[in-house]
Amino acid sequence: MEEDKIKELFSSYDPELSSSLAFIERLERNLNAVEIIHKENEAVMNRNKVAVAAAALAGFLSGMIFSLILPYLTIIFRTIFESIPGVNGQDLPGGYLQVASWIFVGAVSVFVAVNTYDITLSLQPSKGVRREG
Repeated sequence: MEEDKIKELFSSYDPELSSSLAFIERLERNLNAVEIIHKENEAVMNRNKVAVAAAALAGFLSGMIFSLILPYLTIIFRTIFESIPGVNGQDLPGGYLQVASWIFVGAVSVFVAVNTYDITLSLQPSKGVRREG
């Protein structure tokens, strides 16, 4: 009985089959959309590669420059610590000043690298792919 109802329900079902030309056109549109997305992703990846390279170079160079002036940074930090009331700069172990100087160098290098990445991305032209049709 249930099978008869199911057969009766599907006996009147006659879906329209699209022509092969319409199918091919729809398939080509979909393939073009996939190709557009692929090209856009490729352009974004290339922009990111350039930005990462620039950021790495800028971070490395800033780290090297600040490492060269590390003795002067240690003197600056000693002066800063001596200006704090109740702290005698001469009593501070040298290791604390060195650690503070290296933390400063690392923070500046990271700051320069991150900002170089952002600036490089913003300066590069967005090479979006034009859509056809």
